[in-house]
Amino acid sequence: MAEPVEAPLKWARRNETLAFRFGRYYLARVDIRAQSLQNPCTELAPDLDSTLARLPDLPPECDAAFLPAHPVGDGVPRARGLFGPVLQYVCNSGPRHLIDLRGSFDEYIAKFSRKRRHELRRTVRRFEELSEGALELRRFGTPEEMERFRDIAVELSGKTYKAAFGAAFNDIGPSRDLAEAAARGDVRGYVLYSAGRPAAYGFFRAQGSNLAFVHTAYDPVYTKSSPGTVMLWLILQELIAEQRFAYLDFLWGQYSFKELFATTTIHVAAIYCFRNTLRNKLLVGSHWALILLSRLMVSMTRALGIDRLVKTIEEKRLPESRPDAPPVA
Repeated sequence: MAEPVEAPLKWARRNETLAFRFGRYYLARVDIRAQSLQNPCTELAPDLDSTLARLPDLPPECDAAFLPAHPVGDGVPRARGLFGPVLQYVCNSGPRHLIDLRGSFDEYIAKFSRKRRHELRRTVRRFEELSEGALELRRFGTPEEMERFRDIAVELSGKTYKAAFGAAFNDIGPSRDLAEAAARGDVRGYVLYSAGRPAAYGFFRAQGSNLAFVHTAYDPVYTKSSPGTVMLWLILQELIAEQRFAYLDFLWGQYSFKELFATTTIHVAAIYCFRNTLRNKLLVGSHWALILLSRLMVSMTRALGIDRLVKTIEEKRLPESRPDAPPVA
């Protein structure tokens, strides 16, 4: 991927969410009134200081400026500016996998080995046979269509393991926001059907020149048929033919399918630049403390050799916990 040219920064007033998680469980979500950077990570150079020097002035109703996915180098500090006017806090960081949608589908799949291409095509053929000889992928985009899509997504995601963790589709935002975004053309959904029955869905949101893969789930009945893989294969054909977006962004979460399908990876960080108030210091401190506690528990279970046992117990009591490619993300 070519080095991004420094572009004007675009900001928008948004309600962001700082999620408090313990392992895979969502304990709480705190709304942050923010001026959010709208440029996707592919349009930003990895010069964080340059971006921080161009932060917008915050209106009285906002608590922070937010950089959702800024390219960074190694060793970016978790927090800094404790005694300055701006409290900078990295709430998440890691590799971001993307697919370059420019070019043809044949050019894209040439990145796979011959064996992998054969396996992927065989997976698609087998699902087609299971679905009475037809591959049916429907796209939903209008406000009315997105209402129907939401019903399907809520039902399917409610059958998966993520429903127990507070990460089902109905947890990502009210239907009113979805309808408004659909009216602007900023969201779309895809549903893969098998013999007329929804088997998997994918929810996407436009981010400038990129399209973000926000949420996905599949019906556990079809686990052995890899509906997530089949759906993504078909969606990529449509997106590449459409040529509207430059990249498909898999967002956060490290799953093997993302690395498999990606054509490029960028190390990014999500950064809040808070007003340095006592409330915000407590918010940052409690969030970071929960992360440390979660990591400590993971380390302890591994050291005691019971991490596999804990995972097995969780899987047995959850509706579905073996993710297909792609899993709920």
